[in-house]
Amino acid sequence: MSFECEKTDYDIYIVVDQEHAIVYVGLNRYLEVPGDHPAAEQIMARLMELNWELTLGKFEWNSADGEVRISFVFTTENGLGRHALGAALASLLKIADCYYIELHAMLEP
Repeated sequence: MSFECEKTDYDIYIVVDQEHAIVYVGLNRYLEVPGDHPAAEQIMARLMELNWELTLGKFEWNSADGEVRISFVFTTENGLGRHALGAALASLLKIADCYYIELHAMLEP
């Protein structure tokens, strides 16, 4: 699904794992930070700081291709309510827009 927000548009996907009773909500390709990027260490340190501060959601980094995404996982033990899903989507989009300018500026030379 694509969402139009204040800073940019975001692509979000949802994976329902019925066997483990969880839902994974991920915001794709938020940043591209290859491991050899000159600011990679600084960006990773900032992402770890943000993960420490965030109550809901987390930043993830794929070292193979440099993709940074934002995700949230929650249980579906009592069913999947639209309120829980809506809260997860709203939270991820708010986090994404809040840090978009700061994190993307760190990629600039």
